[in-house]
This record gives sequence, structure tokens and C-alpha cells, in this order.
Amino acid sequence: MDIGIFSKTFQREDIGKVLGAISRCGYRSAHLSFESAGLESLPNKISDKKIGEIKGAQDSFKVYLTSASGTFNMAHPDPKVIEDGLSRLNVIAEACSKLSIPLISLCSGTLNPKDKWAPHPDNGSKEAWSTMLKTMEKAVKISEKHKVSIGIEPELTNIVSSPKKAYKLISELRSDRAKVILDPANLFELASPEEAKSIIHSALDLLNSSIAMVHAKDRNRAGDFVLPGGGVVPFEWLINELRTRKLNVPLVAHGFEESKAKSVLIYLKSCL
Repeated sequence: MDIGIFSKTFQREDIGKVLGAISRCGYRSAHLSFESAGLESLPNKISDKKIGEIKGAQDSFKVYLTSASGTFNMAHPDPKVIEDGLSRLNVIAEACSKLSIPLISLCSGTLNPKDKWAPHPDNGSKEAWSTMLKTMEKAVKISEKHKVSIGIEPELTNIVSSPKKAYKLISELRSDRAKVILDPANLFELASPEEAKSIIHSALDLLNSSIAMVHAKDRNRAGDFVLPGGGVVPFEWLINELRTRKLNVPLVAHGFEESKAKSVLIYLKSCL
């Protein structure tokens, strides 16, 4: 199983410096934010020169890009925001195809117009689901056009807020290009180690073959995010579960400062 890290963990605006720092920490793969290449997080144009820079950095430092960020609010109340997001997603998908990046991470969104990760009281409504689904269907067409996959992560504050809703979405999209990114620490706020294991086990049972990536993040008993291994997420058990299910997917760490990157890698390797 490959252990990767978010490129944004390393705050630089030169992709060579970012991938060089990732390599020196011992990671051999990364999830790409285009900000790490000196672009907007959701760029409206990616030049061939920039594609060449990213390719060159990958080759120089032997860091494989397992995925890239393409998140925007897929249920924003303003249709123009969604239209702009889809246009930028097309740019990212084309770039990922050229870079052989197989997966683009997406956010199912919220009716909150200020923050795509913020809750809204109507996120559970049929109208919110319909808006998100129509956007997601267009995103699937973009992914199919460029022969890349899209990954939807269940987030408690978003419209796809649970594994059950992720399963519903994948079933309705009916595309091999629609996948799930599973972040165990985003499936609950407060849980004991036993409760966390039960929640994660149910998610694995339900989503199984749709899972394209797993994130390594943790929560403590108070609900705060902490370094992997410092909370209630049972990573050694989780990795064994993935192996038992023959889910050979990347495990990508994030949510901590650069100074913690080496210790996180050491811990996750110990779980292997």
C-alpha cells in the first residue's frame, strides 16, 4: 500500500521545491494542489509549460501524483458559481490526463454560499440533492471525456454527509469514473475507539469496491483533529481491513504541519 501526503503540507509555490521536500521526507507519492505549482487552487488555465514543469519535477524526485484537487461548491445557490467550477474542472481534468493523474477529488457541496465546507439547514433537502446531482452528472461527463476518475468524500457538513449518501450518489451516477474518497475521521465527530471502528467497518462494507483512496487523519475523544495515531481511528486495523478486502488504494496523510510529516510517515509505515 502506498503512503502519500497532500502537497499543500509544504508551503512553497514551486512544484520542484514541493516535490523535493516531499521526497526528502520519505514520501513517494502526493495529492496535488495546483497551488503547489504556483497556480490558483482551481485554475482556469494550465499552460503546456506548467504541465512540463510538473512532469519534470515528478521525474526528478520520483514522486508519483496519485490525485489532484478539483473541489468547488457543487450545490452553490448561484448557478454561475457552479458553471465556473465545472469549467475549471474541465481544465484540471485535461491537465490530469496529460500528467497521468488518475483521480480528482471533489466536494459534494452545501447550500451555504460562503464556504463549501460549511453546513446549511437545508442540505438534506431533495432540492439540495437534485442541484448537487445535476452538477455531479456534468462532472462525470468531464471525467469520462478525459479518462480520469472523480472522487467524492463524505463530509458531515456537506450534502453527501455519510457513507449511505455516498453509496446513493454512486448508484445514481452509474459510471465507473465515479469513486469515493474515504476519510475515516470525517465520518464522525465524537466516538470512542470501539464506536469509531464500528462506523468505519460499516462504511467499508457499504462502499468497498467504490473506494479509490483513503485519507489518514485522526480525531481524539473530544472531537478535535489530531495527528494519525493520536486519536480514535484504528489505523493498523484499517490497513489490515483494506488488505483483506484487496483494496490496494493510496493512503494519503494530511491536516498537519510540515514539521510533523516525517513522524506521521514513520507511524503509518509501522501500521503496515
